[in-house]
Amino acid sequence: MLIINKHQKTILSQQGFTLVEFMISMALSLAAILVVTSIYITSFQIDSKTIKYSRLNDEVTSIMALLSEDIKRAGYVANAENLLKPKPAVNIDPLDPLNHLVLCVPDPVNCAPEQFRTILVDKFTDEDANSCILFSYDFNDNGAHDPSDEDFGYRLNSGELETRQDGIICTAGGWQALTDPDFVTISNLVFKCKVSDDGDGDDYEVPTVADPNIEIDCAADNLPYAGIYNGNVTVEISFTATLVDDSAISITTSKKILVENASYD
Repeated sequence: MLIINKHQKTILSQQGFTLVEFMISMALSLAAILVVTSIYITSFQIDSKTIKYSRLNDEVTSIMALLSEDIKRAGYVANAENLLKPKPAVNIDPLDPLNHLVLCVPDPVNCAPEQFRTILVDKFTDEDANSCILFSYDFNDNGAHDPSDEDFGYRLNSGELETRQDGIICTAGGWQALTDPDFVTISNLVFKCKVSDDGDGDDYEVPTVADPNIEIDCAADNLPYAGIYNGNVTVEISFTATLVDDSAISITTSKKILVENASYD
């Protein structure tokens, strides 16, 4: 009769997996590892795209803030109070404390320089229409126009946003790049500049606009006017920014601003 002691029982009870059990356990372990790895890779990709999108969004926000805040300054001049002249008494509204003033009649003494009354929308060679804007404002607060320091503008050139230098025109070289071509590509840049009558009927108005619902484009033939106008000037800015290293990440944005300086109303 075979006698099995306690030590032998322990050895028999501690026998390992069979080959089939071992293969099943290995398969389950491998599957678990693949699931965890897949989740990690997916999370890493999502985090990477989120970071890229956040960087691009910051870039777009900065570009739009720069363009809109600078264009809002168009027409600013230090001696703006000298551009306001009394209205004829018959047109004075006693309920409006500012209604007795109108913008200047253009003359060499009292009117802002022509450059401060001009917004021009054009384009650089081979770029889309209206992808360049030119304007001026009294940067040094002396009431006079200095072309080297007070002529501003922005344009699209081969995927880059550029800023105007030394008063040169849209079609000239020598502009300075503002965006990094290794990081972002700018496309579909459009400046929609419009002038509309304010509809009050008793100020110096846009000569070609009699209806407040009618708008005309800002262009070489429209601004500046022979007579100063007291209408509304709006500029709508729109563009698309795309990451260079991941073209799937792209942001399109637009913003409309009102130019409210004394030269424009």
